[in-house]
Amino acid sequence: MGYPESKLIQDVCTRWNSTYDIFQRCMDIKKPLMSTIAIIGNMDSLVHENFEIIKHYCVIFKPFKEVSTSTSVNTPTSEAIVELDRYLNESILDRKSDPLKWWNDGKKMYPNLFDLMLLLLCVPSTSVLSERTFSKVGYIISERRNGLSTKNTEMLIFLNSIY
Repeated sequence: MGYPESKLIQDVCTRWNSTYDIFQRCMDIKKPLMSTIAIIGNMDSLVHENFEIIKHYCVIFKPFKEVSTSTSVNTPTSEAIVELDRYLNESILDRKSDPLKWWNDGKKMYPNLFDLMLLLLCVPSTSVLSERTFSKVGYIISERRNGLSTKNTEMLIFLNSIY
């Protein structure tokens, strides 16, 4: 079939990265795996929906694998599992709360996830949005419209920023 010969990876409950590894391997060898299952005659054991679920979890597990392999070389996998489990059992943060403050307070409790958060919740590295807003303000406040009140000017700027 044109695929390199590879073995399935065994899932080890004490190494949570092995779950990601086995799921990723299944996605990598999906066609040969489906063909083999068809030859065996047991198509009910693995169907297309299962691969969609596996693909979904690969997307979820991949950042954790990257962080755990890059930043926590000395941290046992069991600690990472406990950390992830503890985080997933946390109550949902109130919508009006500041997630960056929460992470700053929780960085000692979730050190590996904190490293991941730094990658995902960072400040955008572009000023395009602010430059676009200033450009629109230049069109709103012109010599012809210099008599607009502050309140009307603020409303026009706000309306232009959301459309």
